Amino acid sequence: MISVDFDDLIFSIQSFGGASTYWREMTSRVARDPRFNARHLTPSRRWRGIPAASRAQVFHSSHFRVPFGSRKTGIVSTVHDLNYELGYVKPSFGAQVNILERRISYFTADALICISESTKRELLDVYPQLQARCPIHVVYHGMSELKSSPEARKTAAAHGRFVLYVGGRSGYKRFDDALAGFHASDLWKQGYTLLCTGQRLTIQEQATIESLGLSGAVKSVGNVDSPLLSALYASAHCLLYPSVHEGFGLPLIEAMQCGCPVVCADISCMPEIVEDAALLVRPQSPPDIARALKSLLMPGVREMHVERGIARAAQFSWDRCAAAHADIYQQVSLASKSAPA
Repeated sequence: MISVDFDDLIFSIQSFGGASTYWREMTSRVARDPRFNARHLTPSRRWRGIPAASRAQVFHSSHFRVPFGSRKTGIVSTVHDLNYELGYVKPSFGAQVNILERRISYFTADALICISESTKRELLDVYPQLQARCPIHVVYHGMSELKSSPEARKTAAAHGRFVLYVGGRSGYKRFDDALAGFHASDLWKQGYTLLCTGQRLTIQEQATIESLGLSGAVKSVGNVDSPLLSALYASAHCLLYPSVHEGFGLPLIEAMQCGCPVVCADISCMPEIVEDAALLVRPQSPPDIARALKSLLMPGVREMHVERGIARAAQFSWDRCAAAHADIYQQVSLASKSAPA
């Protein structure tokens, strides 16, 4: 039996988001595998920069921590994105600390896991030295079945006709492009709203909305639970996802699974994840967004993308994701046993 320490630091840093979902879904499945003796370490946020105490055969942190102690502990690190290194996050002291944490983790690891081919390419562009120092695997995220409820469906239906925007809205997420594209589409003149999940609209966002004449046509519903998110996907005209940089883009497959067409930028990992199932638009192009939104009103177009999306989403599985991690842990464990003491 292989001993594995899972460092659950991510849960003290964020409650929502793709990294938290990935860690919860993947580790829970590996822990049920009889080949592994899994232990969960639960450090608080203040332990973020402090190495973990681990004598397991394999150590895998959810957020770039490394262990100290036995050299026979094999270290695995997951590369979610290169947002900080590529300047998609505003420079700050915190950003520099994050880059340092990532670099230490990547250059200490005995195996790296990238969540898309796009992420792997970016990793090697930024850190070409990693090509020769350890194996780099690409393992896609999975997709859990999202289930709504009668109450959630009733709540979603009460919003009428809407375009859905899910997730963060700052910087590379290009929320301004979403607003401009929605405005140019004229769907708001037909009674559609742009419905946003996540944090409430900021004062600056509200000012932009007002300047476009969209007051009342853009709404925020705050953070939503899984049943309501599922119902919103199923009720939406489409998911509008104008981000220009992602490691994987979990909302893309969430939407497709629920029968929600996707409009997203033709850049980063997005084409790799959606393939031919989504309407791909040029990055930072509100006119393209407007055309895509309007095209979904044409007979048969929306239905075609719903069908393609459901088929594409079915190719992603947390069970397959966990199985691939288990194989990597076995490889790392065998390599660590032969390492010098």
